Amino acid sequence: MGRGPNSAGTVAVSPAASGGGCRNSSANGWTIGSCVSENGGWAWPDFYVNVLGTDVDTAECEMQLIDQWGDPVSTSWWWCEEVGHYGPDRVAIRKGVHYYNRVTVFVNERRQVMLTAWSPQLTG
Repeated sequence: MGRGPNSAGTVAVSPAASGGGCRNSSANGWTIGSCVSENGGWAWPDFYVNVLGTDVDTAECEMQLIDQWGDPVSTSWWWCEEVGHYGPDRVAIRKGVHYYNRVTVFVNERRQVMLTAWSPQLTG
């Protein structure tokens, strides 16, 4: 389970991205804020656990930066058993490509999905 930066391979970067931000999602007692921002041609996905739901003692969160074609560009796993901030990861992005941060809360050894939260769109 990582808690550090996770970057993709070398790609052309964008000096002027747009969009991004945070969006809250709630289900099964959980509230997650999924976020993505850009700085210097890098995307910085992160998330906030605002409210803990059920089965918190087995909770794991998968954070993935997803491109406009639905492909994961980066993936990191976090123990998300406490309210707080997780991330960010640092991921190279391509100019003109749309990205989203997807955070999925799993419990019971990743056998059950409690919530999937999507950030607003970031355009490289």
